Amino acid sequence: MQIAMSSLLFSQQPLPDALAELARLGMTHVDVGALQGWCHLQPSDLLQDAGRETAALRRGLDATGLTPVALNGGLRAPEMDQWRALVALAREFAIPVITLPPRPKGTDLGQEIDRLRSLVSVADAGGVRLGIETHIGTLTEDPKTALQLVQAVAGLGLTLDVSHYYCNGWEKAAEALIPFVFHVHLRDCGRGAENIQALMGEGVVDFAHWFRLLQHNGYRGALTVEYIDLAGVDFDVVASAVACYRRCQALNAGITESRRSD
Repeated sequence: MQIAMSSLLFSQQPLPDALAELARLGMTHVDVGALQGWCHLQPSDLLQDAGRETAALRRGLDATGLTPVALNGGLRAPEMDQWRALVALAREFAIPVITLPPRPKGTDLGQEIDRLRSLVSVADAGGVRLGIETHIGTLTEDPKTALQLVQAVAGLGLTLDVSHYYCNGWEKAAEALIPFVFHVHLRDCGRGAENIQALMGEGVVDFAHWFRLLQHNGYRGALTVEYIDLAGVDFDVVASAVACYRRCQALNAGITESRRSD
């Protein structure tokens, strides 16, 4: 399993600076933020000048030696045009998976299934996989609904972020989602949405447990450590991200050694 770091650790900096910061921390793989209206790559900019944005990303990656493992996307209208641009970008850099958020909780399930089928069709044509994120406040907040979505839409997978299930106490129910996981986001957290990220080692996430589950189900994708430099964070988010990364690296190394022994 490849362990990466999210560029959102430095979301308040331009993408080239964020990539440089990750490289200085010793990272080798990155999950690139592509969130319209927030930070880093903007899908609307891809629509205006894909060549310019692609070249800028290539310069940033070449300068740092980082390898992208995923795009963490967010779209606004015109959604399908932005989605096609993101898929084309992922294909250009051989990025296997793009994460998107599902619609908010309470959205008509049938409408969301239709939307996701359209998105998957474009992704399939571009040789990219779509993983919708398990996220509090959205349709995937409830693991049962997340399961309904991936079962209803052929080719759709999940980007599993268990912190959102620890927040609402549904982490045990979320284990049923493992066979449908295309990508993973991981960090320590507490209970309640206000504790969506916590000082590494002071939260409630059982890292070893989730690594064992992923191994048991034959997961071969990447895992992104996703701490975010949100305003008001009252702990050293960079230090926690690095500690989380090291913990994940150690667990992954143990799994690899176990496989060799077998």
